[in-house]
Amino acid sequence: MKNIFNFKRYWAGKDSKFDTFLMVAAIAPVPIFEHFITRTAASITNSNKEKLSTKIRNEVIRLVSEELDHSHDHRTINKIMSEHGYPIDCINHNIEEYFLSFDDKKCQEKLALVVIMEFKIRQLSEDAPLSPLLFNEGVHFNTVKSFLLEHAKDELGHYNVSIDLYKELNIPRRILLKYLLKFSIGSFIGYIRILNRVLHSQNLGFKDTIYFWLHTTKRMFWGKQAIASSVIKSHIDLIRTVFLWK
Repeated sequence: MKNIFNFKRYWAGKDSKFDTFLMVAAIAPVPIFEHFITRTAASITNSNKEKLSTKIRNEVIRLVSEELDHSHDHRTINKIMSEHGYPIDCINHNIEEYFLSFDDKKCQEKLALVVIMEFKIRQLSEDAPLSPLLFNEGVHFNTVKSFLLEHAKDELGHYNVSIDLYKELNIPRRILLKYLLKFSIGSFIGYIRILNRVLHSQNLGFKDTIYFWLHTTKRMFWGKQAIASSVIKSHIDLIRTVFLWK
C-alpha cells in the first residue's frame, strides 16, 4: 500500500486532467459511504442478535473491520487529493449531511442502502481499474489500479455479506428495489454536482469547461466502453439476484 500514497495531481486516463476529475468525483465520497456501512451494519446486527446466525454475525464483524481499514486508506488518499487542490472536505461535508438524514429511517431502509452502497463500491473497485478509458499506463496508473483491485477482493465479499444479512432478516425485496432506483437516480445527480464542484475548484476557462462536459458525456454514454454500459449491466445483475434469491 505504501506506493499508492505518492501519486501526482493528474493520474488517470488518456486525457489525464479531465479523466482524473472523473475519478476524483467517484473516489472522494467512499469513506463517507464506508462509515455509514460500518455504523449501520454493526447497529442492526447488535439489535437483532437473536434473529441472526452465528455465521452471519461473525461475517458482519469481519466486514466492519475490513471497511474500517479501507476507510483509513481512502481518507489518506483524500488528504493527498485535497493537497493537490481538489475540494474534498466540501464534497464530503455535503454527503455527510445526506446520510445524517437517514438517522430517523427504519432499519430495513438503512440496510437496503447498505446493500446498494456495497454494490456501488464493489462496482467502482472492479470496473474502474480495468477501463482503458479511465486509466493510462505508468507508475501512477499501476499504484491506483492495484489499490482499487486489492479492495475489490474484499468488496465482493462485503456485498455478499450485506445480501445475506438482508435475507436473513427477511426484509422484503421491494424495499431494496425501491432504494436501488432512488439511490441510483440520486447518486447520478450527486455525481454531476460533485464534478461541477471539482471543475470550479480548478479555475478552468470557458473553453476548457465546455470541452470537459463534452468529454464527460462521451466517457459516460458513447461507445462500447462507456461508463453507462457497465453501470446498466451491473444493475441488471443486481435486480436478477434480488428476484432469484430464495
